[in-house]
Amino acid sequence: MSKRSPPGVPTLQWEQILRGEVLDLDQFFTGVVEAKRRVSTASDWSSAWHLASRAVEFAFPNCARELADYGRYIESKFSAKLPSAHSRVILFDISIRNIVQGGQCRLLTDKEVHLNVYSSVLLPEGINSNVSNRKSNPGRPGSSKSDFCNRFNTASSCPSSDFDCRFRHSCKKCKKKGHGQTDCSQ
Repeated sequence: MSKRSPPGVPTLQWEQILRGEVLDLDQFFTGVVEAKRRVSTASDWSSAWHLASRAVEFAFPNCARELADYGRYIESKFSAKLPSAHSRVILFDISIRNIVQGGQCRLLTDKEVHLNVYSSVLLPEGINSNVSNRKSNPGRPGSSKSDFCNRFNTASSCPSSDFDCRFRHSCKKCKKKGHGQTDCSQ
């Protein structure tokens, strides 16, 4: 990258940005702090988001307003919730970014994208309202891993083991363990 690019952005995340793929804020947070840390508080999220959004804005300057507006929107959700519910706001953010992907068809600020996710994750009676209790080691037996790991399903693969990753290391295409989507024979 250029000498003017934001410092501290992990190389793998630059690749994700340029390919228009979902970013892993844990990787941005890890780059800022230390190895193997997960975003678990509003402050963690803000630190990681600001670095990630500076990197995306560097690569795609036309996204600056969308990134700033979305950052303020998520920070307002943190402000409206007790700290014990911040894990649900983090899940809300992850869910929105997974739906939007790299922003080719939808924007982070598209409110219709937020509506179902909001009901599902942030409302107490939402179907996923209790799924988001993020622990320091979400790969433990008994924890829920309902979402597929996007990185595991790419050619570059996931740097985390199946045990350490908070997402399921299974093929998105055939749903079987042992290989990712790029290696699937179906």
